[in-house]
Amino acid sequence: MCIYTNGSSNDNNNLLLLTDGYAAYERYAAQSDNVIHAQCWIHTRRYFDQAQKAEPEASEQVLEIIGQLYIYEKKSSKTANGKKVTIPNGQ
Repeated sequence: MCIYTNGSSNDNNNLLLLTDGYAAYERYAAQSDNVIHAQCWIHTRRYFDQAQKAEPEASEQVLEIIGQLYIYEKKSSKTANGKKVTIPNGQ
């Protein structure tokens, strides 16, 4: 689980809660006005990977889109000063 904030006081201190999809996190976010819940792409991708047996064409299309998102993220994951942004695992 990771919690992100943009650090802006103009955003009503909204937080982005990035999780593995565990249902308790969704319930927590639903009860909190300032928390937006988002699921981790790696965990989401796993479900589409498993669905390839049942729906190979549709799953492949989604996996390609997720792959493109990974490429975009890699290209855009630098701060304005050129340093890579990293968040320690578990924080």
